[in-house]
Amino acid sequence: MTVNGQPSGLVYTLKGSNVTIYENANAGQAKKLGTVSRSKMVDYLNDNGQGQLVDNLAKGAKVVGKTNGGLTSPNTDNAGTSTQTGKYGNKGPASVPSDMQGTWYTADNDNDGTVTFGSHTYRYDGPDGGSTESLYKQDNSFLEDDSNATDEAVVDATKDWARAIFVNAKGMNWLCIHGWTQTAGAGTYFAVHNETINGKQVKVLVEAGGADLHVDAVYYQSQDMAKQQADTQYDDLDYMN
Repeated sequence: MTVNGQPSGLVYTLKGSNVTIYENANAGQAKKLGTVSRSKMVDYLNDNGQGQLVDNLAKGAKVVGKTNGGLTSPNTDNAGTSTQTGKYGNKGPASVPSDMQGTWYTADNDNDGTVTFGSHTYRYDGPDGGSTESLYKQDNSFLEDDSNATDEAVVDATKDWARAIFVNAKGMNWLCIHGWTQTAGAGTYFAVHNETINGKQVKVLVEAGGADLHVDAVYYQSQDMAKQQADTQYDDLDYMN
């Protein structure tokens, strides 16, 4: 990798989803710094609010791949960006924390349902059907123009989008999801949390809503546990009643 045209001495290798990074390569004595998965790298940057720093560094960086003795310069212009970026206030995909990704089950409120998070997607399935939304970051100025929320063409084009933000409240880091053109309502909040169940620490997904973040449901990583714990209220969570 070169930065602003100058050799950085950094080299990385890829194996599956793992990245191994070396330093001092331009001196011919490369030293291994470590190996990390790409998803953990992204999570670390997002959790520490360094997305903009990465964008700034990327403008002056060039990455080349050496294969069979030849150098090629891959096209990285669209790497890590959404094809929707720049449209209707879209600032690119929002990354779901790795510990939240996967399918979660609930049987609370006499309602068997599941939520499934991908790296940038959210899906809900319940008795009345299901829907999938792509999660994006939204430009703060987009909804300042009232017409964006009511323009039928905009609403239709973004019907499968949701805007996602992260909020720290009540000792948890919440992923808050709103409809892309939604102007009223507090949105739906999700946070990964630990509860003691049958004497063991169990990872659960808490869903909350409203201005006071009252818990609406708790999701589990298996359907059996969801049924076993249906409508259980935990002492450390804040419910409406």
